[in-house]
Amino acid sequence: MNAPVETTAEAAALATDFRFAFLCSTAGHYRLVRDGHESLNDGFDAVVRLHDAWFALDPECTVCGLAPCQSPTFCNSCRKADYRRGRR
Repeated sequence: MNAPVETTAEAAALATDFRFAFLCSTAGHYRLVRDGHESLNDGFDAVVRLHDAWFALDPECTVCGLAPCQSPTFCNSCRKADYRRGRR
């Protein structure tokens, strides 16, 4: 009766997949809104913020200004050179 439950490879993969965690979070907000513990606006805003934090596009490169950076190796070398020269 108290034997550990064996998990399948699929269940283990779901437990570590950020997409599954995102779905769990959105389901939680759905339940809070449905049961009247959270307003629709607050629940929706929370899900949008979570989406933006997890699935945001690459930020603009501080060297070349492109998003995503078209030459990460070159821009990283420039960034290091600027740092060594004290330009930060």
